[in-house]
Order: sequence, then structure tokens, then C-alpha cells
Amino acid sequence: MLRHPGRAGDLLTAVVNELAALNDLPEAKPLIREAGTPKYLVTNAFARSFPQDAMEGAPAPLGDLLEVVGRLRPLVQGHTPAGDDVVVYGDLTPEHIVATGSAGRPTFLDPALSIGPVVLDVARLVSRLALQVMAVRHRHARRIFTSVHQAAVLLARRHEHPTDWLRSLALLWAADTVTYLHTCRTTPMVLPQPYQAEAILSIEPAVLAMLDRSVRALAVSDGAKVWNLTVDSAIRAAGQ
Repeated sequence: MLRHPGRAGDLLTAVVNELAALNDLPEAKPLIREAGTPKYLVTNAFARSFPQDAMEGAPAPLGDLLEVVGRLRPLVQGHTPAGDDVVVYGDLTPEHIVATGSAGRPTFLDPALSIGPVVLDVARLVSRLALQVMAVRHRHARRIFTSVHQAAVLLARRHEHPTDWLRSLALLWAADTVTYLHTCRTTPMVLPQPYQAEAILSIEPAVLAMLDRSVRALAVSDGAKVWNLTVDSAIRAAGQ
């Protein structure tokens, strides 16, 4: 993706299409519903990182991580991810995807299969891609985010309520980003650090500014406009 920034959206769509095959097996859904690992889903990871008792009375300067979490938390709590429940990958991050062959067909590592709407997978992948693009300070970040934006709009049209799907994607993107930033901040140095943790912490002010704008955008009623504002926030942050 970094070598071919204009193809970022094509890669995102290819990943979603490839994972859709998980639902071609009629026995897969009941089996994974019983034996899956839902703790890795974006919403569950957010709830685990920011429990209510830890948030009450927690001091934080304006614009800091917990201040953003305080505004985001009720939105996540009251949100039902858009779309039908299907088999999802659960922990869909860039390091779990390998594009192989001349066609770049994606293959996958270390699944954490669960049941939920596909927007949960897409949100985590977009969140982590955005952080990595910002961390490496890619000179074509705008092209990457524009390509992802266009692909997401097309994916949304596969669902009954496209604008609701885009709003859900924007909210879950913010929830995953703040959760991962919290993980990077709080992992003890004696433990293995999250992927690219040091690089991501080095751009923390830009990430927090992006999150602040993204959470504010969620007050807009039009889901498509929320999505546009969220992507614009990422482009602005990448340019900082």
C-alpha cells in the first residue's frame, strides 16, 4: 500500500471480499458463535480498556487521551454496529494480512474469529492503516486516505442503510484508535511493545487532534458527512 498509495482502497476491498468467504460455509457461523473470541472486537476492546469505574473522576487536561475517551465513551456504549451479523476476522490489522502473488491476493495470519457486522473488521483495519501512514509520515498520505474513503463509500452501498454504515465506521475507527493509543501508552516496558508503538507515540499530539475532530464530527446527523469529516481529520493529522 505504501508503494502504491492509489491502490489502498483496492486492497481494502480485496480484504473484505476475501474474508466474505468465511460465510460460505453453513457450519461456520454456529461453530464460531460458540467457540469464537469476541474480546478482540473493537467495541469489546474499548470497553475493556476504559471501564466505567476507571473513568469516573479521572483527571485529564483538555485534549488529552482521557478527555477524548470521556466524550467518545457514551457514543460507543449506545452504539449498535451497522450491518448484519456474519463471521468476522476479529483482529484485522495490517500485520495480519499478507498480499501474495502478482494480483496481491490477501492471505491472513492469527485470526480471532467472532460474530458481528463486517464494519467491525473494516474499522480496525482502517484505524491501524491510518496510524501507520501517519507514523511513517508518508508523502502520499492524502492519496492513501482518499482511496480508502472511496472504497468505504462503495462498501457502504452493499448495506441497506449506507449512511448509517459510514457513521458506524467513523465511530468505530475512533474507538479503535483511542484504544490502541492507550495500549501503546500503558504497556509496561518489560513486556513486548505493541507494533510500531514508539513511532505511534511520537505522533501522539497529531493523533489526539485527529480524534478530537473526529469525535466532534459525530455530532453531525448525516452519516456520509460524518465520514467525510473523519477522513479529512486524518488527512490534516497526517500533514502535521
